[in-house]
Amino acid sequence: MSKRVYISPSDQTDNRYAYGNTTEAVQCGKIADACRAALERSDVTVKVGHMPSMQDKCKESNAFGADLHVPIHTNAANGQVMGTRLFCHEMGGKGYKACKAIYDQLAPISPGTSESIQEETYYEIRVPAAPTAYVECEFHDTPAGAKWIVENTTKIGEAIAKGICNYLGVTYEAAKQPKPAPAPTTKEETINMELRMLRRGMEGNDVRAAMLLMKDKGYYPDEIWSGDKLFGPKMEAGLRRMQADHDLGVDGILGAASWGYLLGR
Repeated sequence: MSKRVYISPSDQTDNRYAYGNTTEAVQCGKIADACRAALERSDVTVKVGHMPSMQDKCKESNAFGADLHVPIHTNAANGQVMGTRLFCHEMGGKGYKACKAIYDQLAPISPGTSESIQEETYYEIRVPAAPTAYVECEFHDTPAGAKWIVENTTKIGEAIAKGICNYLGVTYEAAKQPKPAPAPTTKEETINMELRMLRRGMEGNDVRAAMLLMKDKGYYPDEIWSGDKLFGPKMEAGLRRMQADHDLGVDGILGAASWGYLLGR
């Protein structure tokens, strides 16, 4: 039976970054996606809880039967401190061992030097049944730290996954070079991207492509500004209408069936 990991990326949409006009919730969601993909490649079963409450995340983790609970956050202090920090329930316990395995992969690649593993009593450390490795990837209130996070979400997610695999005794499977995906087109622009399953709070070229295709089909009523790549409430509302109109399964998540309709497959 494969190991199970519950990933809990930050839902803090109000924590603005010092670089990139983005937030902790968006960037941690990207890191969690990269971590999930790497773990699943390595035959680890993963569940990601992005926007539920902490209480619901802990309930989901317990119901999932997680072997490890991994909150993923980015940090803030005084606009000067930088570095990787991890938190566990007690030094020497399973949570500490998981933290140490992740720390050994993540700390060497993060630009800051104020780095440590510490005991803490955060809700998501003391409540889950599984051991918790609480990850603060770097400090987002410094321009250098925020820029590094924004430009390295996949690298950060891979490092966390590699540490988790080492803790679980699982062989880490490195990513294979992806084949370029065909670029979907609209009347206005062409976007190079890979298709993902999209949900509210996610950001990227594929979100923008879906938004433009939805507008072309009459399901996104507003004008779309040139830099908009965020899956927000208006996009979710339009997606639900589209799914209802075309019997695509109304769940507000842009999966294979909804992509197929948008791309005319």
